[in-house]
Amino acid sequence: FYYMMDTKLPPLDDVHCRRAISYAFDYQQALALEWPGTQQMVGPVPQTVGGHNPDVTVYTRDLDKANEELAQCQYAANIGDYPLDVVWIAEVPAEERFALLFQANMQDIGVNVNVISNPWLSVVENTSAQETSPHIVTIYVSTDLPEAGLMLQQRYTSGTANTWQQNEWLLDPELDAAIEDALTTVDQEERFAKYATLQAEIADLAPSLFLYDQLEKHAVATYVDWRPEENSPVMGYQIYAAFIGINN
Repeated sequence: FYYMMDTKLPPLDDVHCRRAISYAFDYQQALALEWPGTQQMVGPVPQTVGGHNPDVTVYTRDLDKANEELAQCQYAANIGDYPLDVVWIAEVPAEERFALLFQANMQDIGVNVNVISNPWLSVVENTSAQETSPHIVTIYVSTDLPEAGLMLQQRYTSGTANTWQQNEWLLDPELDAAIEDALTTVDQEERFAKYATLQAEIADLAPSLFLYDQLEKHAVATYVDWRPEENSPVMGYQIYAAFIGINN
C-alpha cells in the first residue's frame, strides 16, 4: 500500500520535503488500522518477492529527523503555503482513515493537507497526465510476477508514469535503464544484487510512503486442497482455480 507522491509538484519536487513527510508519518498507527499481523513495508517492493532488499532505509515516525529534513527543503520558510492534496479511493472507504491520519501527522511539521475522495475511474484519468495528477494518491499495487524487478518496473519506470500504477512521475532515463538492465540479467545472484541496489536508491529518494505489505486472511474447509495458499506472493493467486482441488 503506497502513498504515491508527485515528485514534479512543489513542494514534493524537493527530496528533503519528501523525506520530512516520510519521517513525520506514524506507520505504527497506520498498521493498527489494518489486519492484525500487517507489517510495514521494507522499501519499495513487498518482502515476499524474490530479490527483496531488507537493508534499505526504512522510515519511521521521528519528528526530529522530519524537522531536520524539512530545514533543508527549499520551501521550508513558507511550507504552510504549499498545501498537499491527498486523494483516496471513494470505493474503498477504509482508506479515508489513513488519509486523516496523514493529515494529522503532517500538522506536526507545519504541512497543510486537504483530504479528497475521488472515484476510482477519476483517479485513473487524473494520474494519466502530469497536469491533473494530485500531490499524493493512495493506491494498492501488486507485482505481475513475484520478483522485485517487475515491481520496480511497474512502479518507477517512465513507461508507467501516465498510468494509475504510479503517481510519482520520476521520469528518470538512468533509472529506467538500470531497471531494464537488471531485468535482463540472466544470472539470478547478479540480478538480485542489482535489484537490491535499485531498491536502496529508490528508498533514499522517498518518492512514496511505503506503508505496508497487504495481509490477507482466508478461511478454508479441511477437505479443500488449497495449494496456491501455501505460497501466494501475487495478489489473487490464492484463488487460482486450476490448482485448487478436493481431498479424497
